[in-house]
Amino acid sequence: MALDHFFDWLSQQGNLPNRLTEGMGALVKRARLEAGFSQRELAGRIYRRQAALSDIENGKMRMDVETLAYLAVNLDKSILYFFPDELVTYEVGSEQISDQERKLILAFRSLDQSDRDRVLKVASKLVEVESYIKEQIDNSIQNRVEFVGGSLEELAEGNSASEGTGDPDTP
Repeated sequence: MALDHFFDWLSQQGNLPNRLTEGMGALVKRARLEAGFSQRELAGRIYRRQAALSDIENGKMRMDVETLAYLAVNLDKSILYFFPDELVTYEVGSEQISDQERKLILAFRSLDQSDRDRVLKVASKLVEVESYIKEQIDNSIQNRVEFVGGSLEELAEGNSASEGTGDPDTP
């Protein structure tokens, strides 16, 4: 399904530069600058001339699979990173991600590595805090049930041990 979308989109691209090559080129340039390479340095690492890398970054040249693989390795990115977001369908397991999750991914991609590390630490702490709060709420509910007497199921059914007397200390 996603592959059909990709081929439909690709067939509409025609001459160079086009939306695909410009989008991929912009992502190559962003990753190169983030990694701190000059065009000449990166071109040497991917076995291309500096002029060819410039053409790729400006959308005037298509990348072959080999160049894409060299870029991914040298810029520490996945191959999917270099495809414009409108072409990539994100899924977690068998579910497609929501627009909100997609926006989060896009924002995350724009950060440098140290900021990404910080975002991941904060997100991890938020999950820990949420889990702790839920645990405390569950414990509090259980303690209240035990104080009143009986189990949560009995209370739900209206059959607590103290029912009928109005006094939990009376047998």
